Amino acid sequence: MTKTELKKTVVKIKKFLKQRDYHAIDTGIELARALDEPAIFEALLGGWSINDEGKLVLEEGYKGETLTKKWADESWSYVSYALWNLISYSPDNVNINETIKRKNILKANILIISAPRVTDGNFVSYLNLLSKFKQLKSLIIDGVYRIVPEEIENLTQIKSLILKSEYLYNVGVDDINDLPFSNLLNLEELEVSSIRSSWNMKKLISISKLLNLKKLILSKLQIPEIPNQFAELINIKELDLSNNSLEDEDRITTWGGPNNDKYTIHHKDSIKSLAKLINLEKLNLKSNNLTKVKWVGNLKNLEYLNLESNELTEIPSEIGKLKKLKVLKIAFNKINLIPVELGRLEKLEELDISMNYELTSLPDEIINLEQLERLNLKANKLTDLPSNLNLLKKLKYLDVSRNSFNYGKYEGSNFKVSDGDGLKEMLEKILPDTEIIFW
Repeated sequence: MTKTELKKTVVKIKKFLKQRDYHAIDTGIELARALDEPAIFEALLGGWSINDEGKLVLEEGYKGETLTKKWADESWSYVSYALWNLISYSPDNVNINETIKRKNILKANILIISAPRVTDGNFVSYLNLLSKFKQLKSLIIDGVYRIVPEEIENLTQIKSLILKSEYLYNVGVDDINDLPFSNLLNLEELEVSSIRSSWNMKKLISISKLLNLKKLILSKLQIPEIPNQFAELINIKELDLSNNSLEDEDRITTWGGPNNDKYTIHHKDSIKSLAKLINLEKLNLKSNNLTKVKWVGNLKNLEYLNLESNELTEIPSEIGKLKKLKVLKIAFNKINLIPVELGRLEKLEELDISMNYELTSLPDEIINLEQLERLNLKANKLTDLPSNLNLLKKLKYLDVSRNSFNYGKYEGSNFKVSDGDGLKEMLEKILPDTEIIFW
């Protein structure tokens, strides 16, 4: 092919590839494939590479020939679709950046911000092309649209898979098909979040078969319960089930639907199965409907525990068994009692008990938390503080704002506190190196 012919051919293919139309892009790709000319792929992929995050990036200030040097945010899905297809069909002897040669691609990070405009068929073809990269170790897809293609099962070497849809709107609750994970036996990290779907037991049980999982995030999915099979994930160290609808009671809920139809759900207390995940180091159950968590006492390797925004009225004494715990977040509950066993958490560095409007006191044993650096007591109904707070030598941050302190009660450290200013003066004196929030 002469230079003149090459230039004309590249211009023709670009007209297809630069359209916001997946069918037109497919036509351009087929034309490039049929010619099977390395120089065409070199002209269209010039300046492009894949960075450490797995994202396609264009060399800053690139002057040579390439598919495009400018694009609007809303058109990136089309541009990246064209680029990934070009990469997947490029000849082995093509002279392009080493990071986008098919054999070298181990991580792909795809942002699909125009997904609501994509038809199911086109979206599947978008992701199906990834099955050509069988050596992929990591895949991130932001903008999962309706269905997860079965071809993902062909990525048997993959260790990290992240599927989320922060940019999706108007997706029906039944639009996500059964998750095709059964062959991904090497998977160590799985995140599925912000996908509006009806999460039945079949989908969740399929995840419980991934026995090599070390990190699992299932967030913002409206999950009402988890299967007992989750107890088989014995290697898991980090589990995030935040922003779901998990409950810890056996009960039946009935509500009315359109045309006066009745719907019933039987909620089972399945959350206790998590007590068998004894290797867990990080557990996030924020924003669910939990009322009791005695079972967490079995998780003796926990270093991080987030129970914010649930329906808890007390923290169980079993919390004292978590000797490795460094972070405990229990804000935005209905807690009215903190057990003395909390003082046994000798490695605790951060404690957030804020926004528990029925909490009136703290146990004096809190001063045993010698590693504590951050203590948030904001917006409770505390009438006093534990004595000898000055023993918390490592405390860097303390928030005592919006409480109901009985100012006349404090007489420690030669201070008789009779008002808010007196409390402020006392705390600043006994904790001179601590940032203190009063109001």
